[in-house]
Amino acid sequence: REQPYSECDTTIKLIEKIDHFIPPDSLKRVKNDLARNLIASCLVQMDKRPTAKELYEKYWNRQRQ
Repeated sequence: REQPYSECDTTIKLIEKIDHFIPPDSLKRVKNDLARNLIASCLVQMDKRPTAKELYEKYWNRQRQ
């Protein structure tokens, strides 16, 4: 099992990626589009992140229909 941001071999590289809202390389390997999009939508600047209610309506509620 791969850890997110395992491509960062130093703490500085890790902080730079997180600080600039760059998703981990491992996100590209998530095969399920819905899961990958959900994760990616949470890895953005705080003012652009969806609320829990928005995530529920967009991802979980849609699957039950």
